[in-house]
Amino acid sequence: MARFDTLLKDLILGAAPALLGQLTGSTVREWLNAEQPETRNRRVDLAGWLADGRLLHLELQSTNDPWMAHRMLEYYLLLWQRYAAEPEQFVLYVGADPSKMTQGLTHRNLWTRYRLVDIRDLPPEPLLDSERMGDAVLAVLCRMENERETVIRILSRIAALPRAERPRWVSRLMLLSGLRRLEKLVVEEAKSMPVVIDPMENSVLRQWWFEAHDKGREEGLRNALRQLLEARFGELSPAILDRVNHADSHLIEDWIPRVLTAASLDDIFRAA
Repeated sequence: MARFDTLLKDLILGAAPALLGQLTGSTVREWLNAEQPETRNRRVDLAGWLADGRLLHLELQSTNDPWMAHRMLEYYLLLWQRYAAEPEQFVLYVGADPSKMTQGLTHRNLWTRYRLVDIRDLPPEPLLDSERMGDAVLAVLCRMENERETVIRILSRIAALPRAERPRWVSRLMLLSGLRRLEKLVVEEAKSMPVVIDPMENSVLRQWWFEAHDKGREEGLRNALRQLLEARFGELSPAILDRVNHADSHLIEDWIPRVLTAASLDDIFRAA
């Protein structure tokens, strides 16, 4: 889950003002380096000063942590000590399973609370309408009445970017879509748009990729190549299928890496 956490932090730090607006009702004026100097290295996910003067503390969770409330209490005290301000605490949950975390502690001599937000409770429209791509790709995690329509809107935004920027945002979308088991839908809709899907960012395509490198399985190689080609370029012509079906394993192994970067089928089969 570390890949999800790192990606989410990168997106929110650099390109997701609409999401933060839904959570806090404000904008971030300044992000802080919130690593604590104690012997035990404790680092909050995100902390910053909001435009209205409040101190924001945001934790990102893709799994249920039974000790979340205890962590939030510890972070509260550390932030209050360091900045002499009461932090506004949020936990943004993005996981696939239902959230089971409590929103604070209720002890005989202690009562704490923070705001737990499941991103599926947020509407995607403000993120899709945002000018920032970080907001747009995060919309795939929100409450969606029509998953296909949401995916199409996100991919359309990516397709409108300069060509050099598209692969990075497609990779981010592919990784996030795994949290909602929407990889196949993203691949399907991407076929009709000028975007490049990297199989290594997609659990379904990644399985085919590893199958293609399973020693001694020529038919596995051939099947993997067919599926990778279809994922990138759509339905294959009889001529292309015939070429794949009659190629030996060495030739197929040469073609498979080209699927990752080729702009056309001709790029894959050149000099074969």
